[in-house]
Amino acid sequence: MSESEQAFSADAASDPLRRGMWPQKWRWRFSLALALLLALAFAIGWLSRERIATDVIDDLLRDNGLSGTYEIVSVDPNRQVIANLVIGAPDQPDFTAKRMVVNIDYGLRAPEIEGITLVGARAYGVWRDGRLSFGSLDPLIYTDSKEPPSLPSIDLTVRDGRALVETEWGDIGLAFEGRGRVDDGFKGTIAATAPGFGTAGCRSRVATAYGRLETNGGVPSFDGPLRLRNLACSGASLARADIAADLALTRDFSGASGDLALAARQLAHGEIAAERLQSDARF
Repeated sequence: MSESEQAFSADAASDPLRRGMWPQKWRWRFSLALALLLALAFAIGWLSRERIATDVIDDLLRDNGLSGTYEIVSVDPNRQVIANLVIGAPDQPDFTAKRMVVNIDYGLRAPEIEGITLVGARAYGVWRDGRLSFGSLDPLIYTDSKEPPSLPSIDLTVRDGRALVETEWGDIGLAFEGRGRVDDGFKGTIAATAPGFGTAGCRSRVATAYGRLETNGGVPSFDGPLRLRNLACSGASLARADIAADLALTRDFSGASGDLALAARQLAHGEIAAERLQSDARF
């Protein structure tokens, strides 16, 4: 072995870094520095969790063309809870919710919303000239997209949901609860009541509906009874009518189909009277 080779071997034997080893003190310092960096990163993430939650919720509102106010209740890594959500004018809002829980998946990219739970939601709408409007919520209903309308693929839970829709035939009050993926697998119940519903020449004392609302493969369906009480139309009267309805919309909401079974009592028009009337229809 040459003198230079002997010198290199001696240096390698005396230098632990060249032997692939760190001195004990360097290993300890590196572990401490790594622990401090991890602790710092955790602290920054914990302190900024409210800002992250705010950004996610603000993005949700902005992406849907909405503006609103809310209060942050709690912030967890994958769950944000807000209260007193108000969308629209504060003195006359279009939508409110006592509580809203947003489940977030952070993944490898930007945070994405996996599901939403609404508690005590209230919506206020108007039906005029064949168009339903919920004010500032309309961007969720009417979009500029050329794609046919469809239900969103998001998990939704609604508890104690209510809505009031003003129409030219009278006000309609709605109560709604349910859970599941909106476009496929949602199951809920819906109830509607409309006192004095109708026109000046044809009006019922009260009209109600109650039934199951479900979605399957993007198709929403309703199954339940529709009821009319004390209907009066152009000299004709009907004490009560119960209609068993099984209805479904098409996937793009361009059409509907269903089965109806009518059971009516005490029909009268002039000298014509009927104690009972039954009929079935399919459309």
